[in-house]
Amino acid sequence: MIAKDQFKMIFRHWGRNRLNTFISFASLVIGLTCSLMLMLFVMNEYRIATALKKAKDVCLVRTVEKVNDADTKPGSWVEPGQVRAITDKMPAAGSFCLLYTPHQGKIKIDDRETDFWDGVYETGPGFADYFGLPVLRGDLKKTLSASNEAAITASYARILLGDKEPIGTKIVFRKAKYVQMGLEYAEFEKYITCVIDDSQRSALDIRLLFGTSETELFAFRDQRWSGFYTGFVRLQPGADYRDVERQIDADSTILRVGNNITSVELVPIDKVYFMDRSNDHNQLLSSRDPQLLYIGGFTSLLILLIACFNYVNLTMTCAAQRLRNVAGQRILGASKWNVRGQVVLETLLHVVICFVLALVLIYTLLPDFNSFMWCDIHFGDLLKPGTIGMILLLLFAVTLLPSASILSTLETDS
Repeated sequence: MIAKDQFKMIFRHWGRNRLNTFISFASLVIGLTCSLMLMLFVMNEYRIATALKKAKDVCLVRTVEKVNDADTKPGSWVEPGQVRAITDKMPAAGSFCLLYTPHQGKIKIDDRETDFWDGVYETGPGFADYFGLPVLRGDLKKTLSASNEAAITASYARILLGDKEPIGTKIVFRKAKYVQMGLEYAEFEKYITCVIDDSQRSALDIRLLFGTSETELFAFRDQRWSGFYTGFVRLQPGADYRDVERQIDADSTILRVGNNITSVELVPIDKVYFMDRSNDHNQLLSSRDPQLLYIGGFTSLLILLIACFNYVNLTMTCAAQRLRNVAGQRILGASKWNVRGQVVLETLLHVVICFVLALVLIYTLLPDFNSFMWCDIHFGDLLKPGTIGMILLLLFAVTLLPSASILSTLETDS
């Protein structure tokens, strides 16, 4: 049977069963749309969690405090002296990196002043080696080595400057300090010399980085600047962070550096995004409840299975007509393989049309989906290598499973 005749039979069958065909198409389009968007969400969250691949052996330092005779859940604001004490006393901890979060600061560009509550940090040049953030323009380590330079993410530069070239732009950084009557601000002039590529989000929510020396970084607390510290340590290759945790908790001199600290927790950088943040208000760290990913992945598969089952069920309601078609094809000399090919071709054509319609729906609904799920998925994510492979596997399964079920029923009945 030539392909032209096969297509004629398919479209004739669809035309004779318009209602069933419409419902079948609608259910599969909805199923593919929901499944693909949930799949994009799960894969995007996984990419965020594993984005800092160059930060090998780096762990976030968290502490547990005693409040009202009870231990709190871990938080990631730390005392800088405690992080340094860990590297001084623990042979397995090779080095440390601190980020200081100025609280209630302001930035001014071209006479436009903006308050900020998160995303702006001060750190030393070692930060560049620790996390290996991709850079579009400039040298991040060199920028953080200078006290009058700043690095900005590409997305934040677009928010503040629009289409203006960020390199060379002057930023007036107004930093809050505690005084007897409240807060007062000191101004520091910075020039943007580096643009960070943040097209791929990570567990670190960074917008602006100001360079400072280690000595100044440790002096901020004594100088009564308003802000908080986040600390990271890099373990020696092969060191187990759980062993280091136990050694730290056994050393009372390290615990005494902080106020009411009862224990220290180390979180590997690839686990930071999915860690428990119920008592952690550190805005440097992005997070997501991992249960949401499990629910999203399971729901995606469940919706797809329901759509496939619905397609098979609607197809088999026309079983009598199907059997007549099969009998007619066999009388005309078609082999079993011809008949099987006809069913697979019809299912494949059905899936391809529904997939195209699903892409149109995804493009339309993606902004609303992003708002609902608090995520940042782009339509272009469908073209990423890992995503393309998953889509092809999904389309193969959606084509093969219903075809196998339909053929099994038809051949049994015939």
